[in-house]
Amino acid sequence: MNRFYLLYRNAFFVLRKETNLLRLVRRCHDGVVDFRWKDTLQWRKEQHMDGILFEAMPYFRTIKENYPHYYHKRGLNNEPVYYEKPGKINLKKLRAEGITLDHLLRNSQMVTEFLWSVMEKDDNQKCISVLDVEGIGFSDFGGEVVEYVRRCAGYTVTREKVTIVRGKDKIYEALAHRIAHENIPVEFGGGSTGESPEEAILFQLQDYNNKVEGATNPLVGD
Repeated sequence: MNRFYLLYRNAFFVLRKETNLLRLVRRCHDGVVDFRWKDTLQWRKEQHMDGILFEAMPYFRTIKENYPHYYHKRGLNNEPVYYEKPGKINLKKLRAEGITLDHLLRNSQMVTEFLWSVMEKDDNQKCISVLDVEGIGFSDFGGEVVEYVRRCAGYTVTREKVTIVRGKDKIYEALAHRIAHENIPVEFGGGSTGESPEEAILFQLQDYNNKVEGATNPLVGD
C-alpha cells in the first residue's frame, strides 16, 4: 500500500476560546453550528486544551525521533504546511520508552493547537496537510498505527480537497500545485533543506515547558 495523501483541511476542534464563530460556520450547516460550537467548547474543557501549550511533555523529543511529523514553511497562498508519516512510526521503540497511544494522541493535539494558536491565527486560513502512508500494510489495519490515524482524523470536520497519488513524480506534482519548489522538503522532491523555522519554535517551547536548562519561552510577547 504505497499511497500518498494530500489533504487540504481545517479542523474545528482547535478553535481558540476567544475566537469568533467564523471558522466553525464555514465548516457547518446553519442547523448544527450551535451544537458543534458547544460541543467544541465542552471537548476543549475536558481535554484542558487552553493550557496544552504550557503543559510539560517529557516524551516530546522521543516521539519526534520515532515518528516523522513536522511543519515546514508555507503554501502558495501562505498556508502552513504539515507533513506526517504514520507508516514510519517506530512503535517498538516508543513502547520500550513507555509511550502509549494516548501519549501520541496528546502530542497530536498539542501540535495542532500550536498551529492555530501560534503559527496561524487567521480564522480564514487553511492548512495543507501531507499524509504519507507508505509503510502501512494490510497487517496494520486494525492495529495501533491505523487506530492512531483514525482517532486523530476524528477531529477534522471536512477535507476540502483530497488528492491521492503514488509514485515520486506524481507526489511532487501534487505538492507543486500548492507549494513552491523552494518550500517543499528535499525528501518530497523539493528544494528546501535544513530546519524549518516553525519546528524550531515548537522545540524551543517544549524544552521550556520541560524545564531544559537554558531554554526560554519563545511565546513571550507573542
